[in-house]
Amino acid sequence: MDANLLSNFIMYLLLTTGQVLLGAVLYRRAVFSSRRAEAVYPPLGSFITVEGCRLHYVRAGSSGGASVVLLHGSDGFLQDFEQLMDGPSLEEFDLIAFDRPGHGYSMLIPGQPATMALQAHLIHSALQQLGISQSILVGHSWSAALCLFYALEYPQETVGIVLLSPWIYRTANPPSPLLHAARWIGSHLSIIFLTLPLVKRLLLKRSLKQAFYPAAIPDDYERKANALWLRTPEQIAAFVQENLDAWEHLEKLSKRYAEITAPLEIIIGDSDRTVDAQYHAHALHRAIPHSKLQIIPQAGHELPQTFPMVVQSAIIRCKEQADSGLAEPLAYSQHSNNFSLEKTEETLRRRARELVFQHGWNATAYQILNPDIQHWFSYDGTAVVGYASHFRTRVAAGAPICEESRLAEVVCDFEQDAMRYGERVCWFAATSRMQKALVNSTFHAALVIGAQPAWNPGHWLDILHKNASLRAQLNRAKHKGVVVTEWPAEHASENQGLQRCLDEWLEHHILPTLHFLTEPVTLDRLIDRRIFVAEVNSQPVGFLIATPVPSRNGWLVEQIVRAHGAVNGTAELMVDAVMRALALDGCEYITLGLVPLSQRERRAAKTPTLWLRMAMKWARLHGRRFYNFEGLDSFKAKFKPDSWEPLFAMSNEPRMSIRTLMAIMAAFSDGPLLWTFARAMAAAARQEAIWLWQRVKAIK
Repeated sequence: MDANLLSNFIMYLLLTTGQVLLGAVLYRRAVFSSRRAEAVYPPLGSFITVEGCRLHYVRAGSSGGASVVLLHGSDGFLQDFEQLMDGPSLEEFDLIAFDRPGHGYSMLIPGQPATMALQAHLIHSALQQLGISQSILVGHSWSAALCLFYALEYPQETVGIVLLSPWIYRTANPPSPLLHAARWIGSHLSIIFLTLPLVKRLLLKRSLKQAFYPAAIPDDYERKANALWLRTPEQIAAFVQENLDAWEHLEKLSKRYAEITAPLEIIIGDSDRTVDAQYHAHALHRAIPHSKLQIIPQAGHELPQTFPMVVQSAIIRCKEQADSGLAEPLAYSQHSNNFSLEKTEETLRRRARELVFQHGWNATAYQILNPDIQHWFSYDGTAVVGYASHFRTRVAAGAPICEESRLAEVVCDFEQDAMRYGERVCWFAATSRMQKALVNSTFHAALVIGAQPAWNPGHWLDILHKNASLRAQLNRAKHKGVVVTEWPAEHASENQGLQRCLDEWLEHHILPTLHFLTEPVTLDRLIDRRIFVAEVNSQPVGFLIATPVPSRNGWLVEQIVRAHGAVNGTAELMVDAVMRALALDGCEYITLGLVPLSQRERRAAKTPTLWLRMAMKWARLHGRRFYNFEGLDSFKAKFKPDSWEPLFAMSNEPRMSIRTLMAIMAAFSDGPLLWTFARAMAAAARQEAIWLWQRVKAIK
């Protein structure tokens, strides 16, 4: 036998034996730990066997009252509802709290995975054996989706539903880093990983701290959780399997939520760090019009433990609604009022423009009307998002264009729509207003991409008075015969001199022509815009285009174009002209747009990952080979802005990914990203050669 083959075979045997021994040791330790926990915390209630599956439950209250079925979250047990079941508030109800299949003291059918469908079937069968034909379902976290599934499968047996901190929609990733990793390494390795005592302890500690925030973890509850949660390999398997199964099937399930007609109470905490309420509770509230949403101030995820009285009240309200018949089936179709159905492209474009003039607050708002930008409309057509889609990521322009109070809601709806197609979302050039709207969301990575200067034009004359060097530049251009006037759009669109200026300006760009929010404004797209033209002897030598920012009574200087032979100070004179004109019109806001990689607002947000910090640093050091970002920053800073507004790229993922950055670059690229990159590198090499030649000439 070949020596190498023998060596490999022996190594394989050693590794396999080691894995078996490790598994045996861990399993034996888990069994010992489980028996010790059972001795300290024995079962609280009774058992019922359904199809060979032994389920543990506790029953309290009045056996003749309305039945309430209490279902705990993924990493929980029936003790979550101990406080809720105590006291007189629900003594007239028949309360049944289950250890769900595979959790606590309940088992699963051997060989059957812990799917949502199987658990709903087992609980339904158990209730039938207990003589319960109709019930109010109370589901916490993961079990909220189980309750909705149950209500869709058994609508005649569901009297009402109370959902606590629900996780009910498919998100870009599973709900925890551990489950995200399990998706890639497989459930078997995840189960082994979680069997390690230290890993399990750390996970439980982190999970409890996050769930109870901002409240403290009760000592007694923490001891029970450490003893009973995930105490056996079977429980660990159920935990992993049910989460991965739900994550895979929630997309299909969520499309049926609108069919639910039973009374529905949704309760969330405003400080929940485990589940993003905008993606789940608020979205469900919109999908089911008759539902009621209650937000508890200073509350986190673990509502059954921290706010049991609020949950008790919701159960009572749910029963009253069912008795009064307030939740009759509604004639509701998910698409019956969808604004974008059967609308022509031109109609949608006109509606997008109307919304820009109603709610356009970001400097980028009007730019969603640029060519090749797609439009997504809210269900009722009162909000719009402009975006470009690349690498399974939607790069959205700025922020949703809607009422400010609806920002978070529309962000949620748009991102859920993207998820249906397996896409992420990145909000490019989002402002601090957008950041504040999502302040309670822990599911958006934010990266400062630069800053934009802003002025109140009414301050312009004071700025000029204090800035001697700027006045000197303006006077120099005037002495050279440069005159700036505003032209009507119809006159500008037909002028060959302006077209010549634009062609020369584009020709001298180092980079290929960029698109998306940097699309060059052609002279036949001047509707709603204002154009200021610099002339010498009645010949155009440059022009400036301003684009409206309606909700701020302002304008974005979108483009400053100089012909190749324009004298120094021409651009400054055009900026002076637009400032004076807008001040006379009572304008309150003007910006010269984004300065990429500007560090003037570096404290606005920290770049979280090392590789991203290094990439940004490299871009600042070497970006001038592609574009003179420092020169652009200096040019805009010379006008002494009143403020610098930080701009962000905000992605609905825990950390900004390479895929998202590639999608951003592709949105701005002219053609395939690889081709654009190759052209940019060639331009950079050409620029490097020019600089080298200039240094050689200087030495000579």
